[in-house]
Amino acid sequence: MGLSEANSNKYRTLLELKASIDPTAIVSPPAQDGQVVTELKQRQKFLSEKEIQEVIIRYQEGVSANKLAEIYGCHKCTIRSVLRRNGITVSHSVADKKLLIEKMILLRNQGYAMKEIAKMVGINYHTVLQYFRTHKDVD
Repeated sequence: MGLSEANSNKYRTLLELKASIDPTAIVSPPAQDGQVVTELKQRQKFLSEKEIQEVIIRYQEGVSANKLAEIYGCHKCTIRSVLRRNGITVSHSVADKKLLIEKMILLRNQGYAMKEIAKMVGINYHTVLQYFRTHKDVD
């Protein structure tokens, strides 16, 4: 699996930095018997409570977990884990999305308003509105 362009640029910068540093100069904090760190490891990103609430809102508005991970500078599994812990069902499956879209189209053809559809399928009104605006031929 490759790195995204944004991450590959960060990785390249780290490699250049690593090449310019004498590994014997990097000592584990706190220094324990002079242990030398010769490998740089990424620290896990923990989201603040405010960030968690933003992630939940944005995900419900239709932003993907992958995009949220990019925005908040963490792994996509961190985002999915946060969503699950907060009772949000995370969809990995394209089939799930197809079923959701089919249900939205069916409800729209039955005469339901966009806000009603959003409530019935459990997604944000703006997501429903955006879908029908970009797929006018479906109406």
